Amino acid sequence: MKAKWQRTGLKSPICVTWEITSKCNLQCKHCLSSSIAFSTHDLNFEEAIALIDHFIEMDIFYINIGGGEPLLREDILDVLGYADQKKLPVQLSTNGTLVNEEIAAFLSRMEDIRIQVSLDGSSSRLNDTIRGSGSFEGALNAIKLLSSRGIETSVNFVATNLNFHDLESCYQLAKSYRAAFRVSRLRPSGMARSFYENYRLSTEQNKQLYCWLQEHPDVSTGDSFFFLSVLGKPLNSMNSCGAAAMTCSIAPNGDVYPCAFLMDEERAGNIRQEKLSKIWRNSRVFKQFRTKIIKECLECTHFTSCGGGCPAVSVYYSGELFRRDPECLQ
Repeated sequence: MKAKWQRTGLKSPICVTWEITSKCNLQCKHCLSSSIAFSTHDLNFEEAIALIDHFIEMDIFYINIGGGEPLLREDILDVLGYADQKKLPVQLSTNGTLVNEEIAAFLSRMEDIRIQVSLDGSSSRLNDTIRGSGSFEGALNAIKLLSSRGIETSVNFVATNLNFHDLESCYQLAKSYRAAFRVSRLRPSGMARSFYENYRLSTEQNKQLYCWLQEHPDVSTGDSFFFLSVLGKPLNSMNSCGAAAMTCSIAPNGDVYPCAFLMDEERAGNIRQEKLSKIWRNSRVFKQFRTKIIKECLECTHFTSCGGGCPAVSVYYSGELFRRDPECLQ
């Protein structure tokens, strides 16, 4: 039985992921947004400020600003400064290559900021194969600068069969700089669609990952690996898909989606035409997510701790959003 908040959605999302620009200086193999052609240009500064004001009106707990690479946006520090002025907590997701002393100093003055730096390997040989030349050195420099200034910093590691063997080493590298560690599931979205079958974790690797995560309770997974809960004790994280129930995503041009990994699927609306609060309450797409029934999972005793898995993976394999996650281990 789904909880009431999953059936109706919370009054407002707890978190909104805002892809603030589609520009990037890297070419990651699993890039979420580089293959998506948005119909109109990015929100301008005035639109961005108005959106932050609306986040405040909606009582959203925090926003996750990503991209592309958000630090490529010329007014990004002004946008972040305005969010800080309004006391809106921010998580900034970056590849780290553009973080310098000046930017680190600015971020250290913000009242409520967390930085997530992408790193997919503990060496330049491995990380740069996945994320592009120079990306390891840039990310490591950012982690050093941010940690030295006491800024809450985490490392995000997208697990693939290219780097799974390096998971523990990358975790230890993050710890050596007092950074938290987060493992994300590879999803078949954006550029990753073209190689997903070759680079996704195998069944055996997923089982090994579950055991590793149980042994490392300090590692977070967001809503990435809740499908592993069928193996036993639920992970120490959010164990269901929060799309349209407690989270949503805004694309660079203001398009709204249930999840950042579904930005090449049906959109729920656009904030240039309608306020986010109305889209959140009234969108047909969001209502479909909240009332979804996954028939293959109705009799499964683990459904309450899994929720049927990831719709982005389901739609990739079956063409339907609300089918059993094909990578379920049950």
